[in-house]
Order: sequence, then structure tokens, then C-alpha cells
Amino acid sequence: MRFSRLNSESGNAILETIGFVTVAFGLILTFGLQLFQLQSNAIELELVARNSLRDYLTHQSETLLETTRRHLGESRDFQDLDVAIDVVCSPDCLTRPFHIQLSLYAGTLRASAFGVVGE
Repeated sequence: MRFSRLNSESGNAILETIGFVTVAFGLILTFGLQLFQLQSNAIELELVARNSLRDYLTHQSETLLETTRRHLGESRDFQDLDVAIDVVCSPDCLTRPFHIQLSLYAGTLRASAFGVVGE
């Protein structure tokens, strides 16, 4: 039995190319999925900020911080994460009418919503 075909290098280039393409495709796919997840989290955080402020402005049965915490608890992505909440009122939160800005920070993500509280 002859083993000369197993020792030849004529078919190795194709196998090396297929191996390299497979590894490269796996890395690109993994990177793409991470970018997709990051974009999904950014959209979800923006949605939580906007819905929290809208809920507060229409009902005002609880404070803005309580409303935001409730919406964060209902969110599938931010239930267990530490999210910083920042509320800025202009000129202040006691004198009506005033402008209110809600900002949420989760790691590198930032989302904000803007509203007006009338008289």
C-alpha cells in the first residue's frame, strides 16, 4: 500500500483556507452578535426612560424615581443591573411650570427623556 498521497501537500491549501474562513466567520459572527446586543440594550434603556417620564407626567401617582425603578424592574435587560438615575429640573422641581430631564446610565449606555410639567 502506498502512502505517498497522504504525505503530499497538494490538498493542504484548500483545507487551510477552509479552516481559516471558518474561524474568521465565527469571530465575525460573535462580534456582530455582541454589537446587536449592545444596540438592543441601548434601545431598551431609551424606551425605559421615555416610558417612565411619560407615565410620571400623565399620572403623577408616584414619584419619578419610583416610576423609573418600576419600569426598570419590568425590563428584561435591566432587572439585575445597576442603573444610575439622574433627574434635572429647570428652573426647579417645585415651581410650576418646569422642564424635566430624566437620564439613565447603565455601564457605557446612556438614555434620556425630556418633558414639561405644566400648571
